Amino acid sequence: MGKSAAGKGPTSAGTTPVWRPTKRRWWTAAFLRGAQAPEAQAVIAHIVLFTPKPDLDSDKRRAFAQAILDTCASIPEVRRAIVGRSAHVNAGYSRDFGDKTYEYAAVMEFETQAGLVAYLTHPTHKALGRMFWESCDSTVIMEVECADAKTPGAINLLV
Repeated sequence: MGKSAAGKGPTSAGTTPVWRPTKRRWWTAAFLRGAQAPEAQAVIAHIVLFTPKPDLDSDKRRAFAQAILDTCASIPEVRRAIVGRSAHVNAGYSRDFGDKTYEYAAVMEFETQAGLVAYLTHPTHKALGRMFWESCDSTVIMEVECADAKTPGAINLLV
């Protein structure tokens, strides 16, 4: 076996990773010969945008927020969960966001649709759901198959 083109390790049958230091990522020799881009590692995201009821007192608001965190932490199928509040950003141009905006967001990621279904049907999530509908004034909820946009195969999720 010889050294790769970049001198960073052996080559074997054209499939050993070839290091391209200027790009800071590796590509297989097969990919460099024009093979198809690898598929992006897709996950299922459960995206919840919401605004609590205006008359929800601070104790109920805190209990609701804690229930969101506890639900995400206690259900093992949740791969990753992020939560946050609306950030108002002055980008120097008009940024109208449609008919409705929301105060908060929660995004949970799952490896598979089965993992999402396990989450949605879990007793802890069902209890959160009851609290959610009692606490929220408006919401939009959707599930999205998504992947890191920097991966070559991510284009396939948009076309």
